[in-house]
Amino acid sequence: MTDPENINLRNLCKSNILGKVLFPGSIIKQMVSEIGERITADYEGRELLLISVLRGGIIFLTDLARVIDLEVS
Repeated sequence: MTDPENINLRNLCKSNILGKVLFPGSIIKQMVSEIGERITADYEGRELLLISVLRGGIIFLTDLARVIDLEVS
């Protein structure tokens, strides 16, 4: 996984349109892919149920479900 300490946050926080951008979409996409790969490896051959507990979490969960290379419920 990418080490968050290696990300230069000062360079990432340069947007004045909507306020500060802490992490650009490319970094988020990369991290979601890495989490998905890890879940795929950890749950190989097991049943996986994904649940979103916050309304806004469904967007993250959908992106994550797309990169998990297993059958999920």
